[in-house]
Amino acid sequence: MGKSRNASGEVKKSVVSRRKFLTQAGVLAGTAAIGTLAACAPQATPAPAAAPTTAPAPTATPAPTATPVPVVIGPKRGGKLTWAVEQDVANVIPFGAVNTSNHWAKEHIYESLTMWDKDLNVKPALATSWETPDDKTWIFKLRQGTKFHNGDEVTAEDVKYSFELQAEPPAPGSTKTFYPKIDTIEVVDKYTVKFNMKGPDPTMLGYMAWTRYSAVVPKNAYDRWNLLLEGVGTNMFQLVQYVPNDRLEYKKFANYWNPDLPYLDELVIKILPDENARIAALRSGQIDGCYLKPDSARTVANDPNIEVLKGVFSAPAVLQFTLKNQGKPWEDKRVRQAINKAINREDIIDKVYGGDAVYSAVVPPGYGNWSIPSDEVKRRWHTYDLEGAKALMKDAGYENGFKITLHAIANHAASQNAEIVKEQMKALNIEVDIISEEIGTFAKRVGDGDYDWCSTGRGMRHDVTGYVIDFCRTDQGTYAKWFGDGKGYRNEESSELYEQLVVELDQTKREAMARKIQENVMEDCPHIYLCQALWHHGVRKYVKDMYASYTNFYPGLRTAWLDK
Repeated sequence: MGKSRNASGEVKKSVVSRRKFLTQAGVLAGTAAIGTLAACAPQATPAPAAAPTTAPAPTATPAPTATPVPVVIGPKRGGKLTWAVEQDVANVIPFGAVNTSNHWAKEHIYESLTMWDKDLNVKPALATSWETPDDKTWIFKLRQGTKFHNGDEVTAEDVKYSFELQAEPPAPGSTKTFYPKIDTIEVVDKYTVKFNMKGPDPTMLGYMAWTRYSAVVPKNAYDRWNLLLEGVGTNMFQLVQYVPNDRLEYKKFANYWNPDLPYLDELVIKILPDENARIAALRSGQIDGCYLKPDSARTVANDPNIEVLKGVFSAPAVLQFTLKNQGKPWEDKRVRQAINKAINREDIIDKVYGGDAVYSAVVPPGYGNWSIPSDEVKRRWHTYDLEGAKALMKDAGYENGFKITLHAIANHAASQNAEIVKEQMKALNIEVDIISEEIGTFAKRVGDGDYDWCSTGRGMRHDVTGYVIDFCRTDQGTYAKWFGDGKGYRNEESSELYEQLVVELDQTKREAMARKIQENVMEDCPHIYLCQALWHHGVRKYVKDMYASYTNFYPGLRTAWLDK
């Protein structure tokens, strides 16, 4: 398709915020600030102007005292913010880590060529622009003068080194599941890098923007530093030290390419696995914010010094089956559909998530145009229908039910979901035995396909293909272990659409393909989606501009500031 698609969008180095602009206007323009404030503030539709009248004769009444101009305060600079997370990060390696907590640590250190804004729009980062002169070529222009934390300038050589290493991440990194179809990488000049692709790949920009596996590091970084404990990137915070199972300390990177950020001088990530300890530290002011479970969020919501932030994120809860063509009852689609109908999701949403969850298909709500709206999901596939479920079980010959073992993550919402599913399955005469396991054991079991049922969840993905691949390439990788090398479950239409989806560059066509794959999954129920929770942050009220990110990470810490 040899067309040129230019995605330039240089980020200006000095962008004055609206609040900062109004503050400066008030200082420099005196009473003119009144008009500026009025013009920029939200306004009701003005009433029609009254007809002019003759001006009254002047009187001796003194002129009224002018109303004081309100002081508009913008983000304050400086200070230290301490944020608590619930799990140790294990290491700060730039790419290849499996655990989500690794990215909680490194997302403030590293960047890639592109980035997401708060709404998941792709924006320039280390690259200022890019183009695709043909369907198998990406050319990126780098932001000149950008520095790594050690003072080296970022060049095309660093980008080439980083992306070639991501294809086979050094130990202890392992995953390369989402690596784009990069064939070779060329250094065109000091600030230009060219990616030659094996074929068209619409996931390229999302892979970079996600940054979970696409960090840019200095050339030969793995030979120069211990990247388990040290981080040398380009992002706005520079790692001072990582103390395992205790804390990470960062300082503001003085040479960050965007001089407007960050506002904070120091950032500390405190590791506090115990929920009660996090709450106590938040109430006392020992920490400034943290992740909270829904019940805990409700507990602290009435504290006058604490604000609860919440939002949808990408981690749908899933009841997952193995379908290995072994004659198991749930290998019959009617049985899976019956199980789906017999799950009362409102019960799960109320009891596990305190009402703070939404109905979700394969792509959770909030992922742009790729998501099926929650109300449609509920109406078409997730309406509770016990009588319909019983009829399907009878039709499949399993009216008397069966016994099953359900594995779940211990001390996690997945275990609570499992308990509710267990109770609800009794109506179908399905006897469920729950085994809860710590995350390491559970993750290995799922990766090996060593289970019948499990209660788990999905995570954030860089592209819609990452959400639907499980059900389309059922004869490959981990998915083959779940689906009997494609013999236990395969939807031919979905598989064919997926192979088109991974090469199609037209966004509208891709959306239609992804939509149809999701509809097939919701109808076939190879895995059953339960709901998508909202997640909660508790913050001291002086913490401003923090937010609960859809990515399930903490990018809001980069723009947060302290009003104290």
